[in-house]
Amino acid sequence: MAEPRRFLVVAMGNRVEALRVAVGLTLSDASLQVVVWGGMPEDEGARDHLEALEFGDIPVAVLPAGDEASWDELARHILDSEVVYCL
Repeated sequence: MAEPRRFLVVAMGNRVEALRVAVGLTLSDASLQVVVWGGMPEDEGARDHLEALEFGDIPVAVLPAGDEASWDELARHILDSEVVYCL
């Protein structure tokens, strides 16, 4: 059996929509990671999506914008992934 594909969802511009996409990808047989750029959105929709990701044991990393180390960390996540969705 083949290893599952490695997906990464990067939430940058439309962070709530990116979290929604990530929740949808939990239905695939892929290995999934989520990176939120610039802080976690605070609205109710985002909380619902985050709860679903937590329930699915999907790692969610928050990287602060404006920190040079965040760019390095984002690059590592991208290089470690086969498929990257950036929203």
